Amino acid sequence: MSILKNLINSSGQSLIEIVIAIGLLAIVFTSSWGILHNSYMSILLERNQLKAHYLVVGGLEAVRSVRDEDWNSIVDGTWHLDYDDSVPGSEELILVVGDETLLDGYRRRIEISSVRRNTDTGKITEDISYDYDLHTKLVEVIVQWDYKGNELTDSESIYLTNWARF
Repeated sequence: MSILKNLINSSGQSLIEIVIAIGLLAIVFTSSWGILHNSYMSILLERNQLKAHYLVVGGLEAVRSVRDEDWNSIVDGTWHLDYDDSVPGSEELILVVGDETLLDGYRRRIEISSVRRNTDTGKITEDISYDYDLHTKLVEVIVQWDYKGNELTDSESIYLTNWARF
């Protein structure tokens, strides 16, 4: 009981100081928790973005591999990658119609489209008065995923050329 009497002096200031100190500690711990939580969520988002970008770059490289094997398989449309099952033990990639779901909910699709080329300048154009360039395709790999109720997207585009014709 003597300890309690020492904590509370005649004016009661010690008890008020303890209550204020506990309140300040609560505020500090609450804001620290918020900072730690936001940091953790940022790390999760960054990890998801890195996975998605890995899938985009992997898709572009795989389409290049398909092009190197058979340019005629690079056809306009929406595709995904798969292995050729017609030959047992085959490691050859092929394009299959539609999109695919990978790595716990990432959706990847490969969109291939023809491009027009200005025959005078040799530059790719959207001007419909020029013919399609049969040896160049626009390839876009799109990866989408859900993060906390929002649909996020990562994508990249390249022009592929039938280099084997040269």
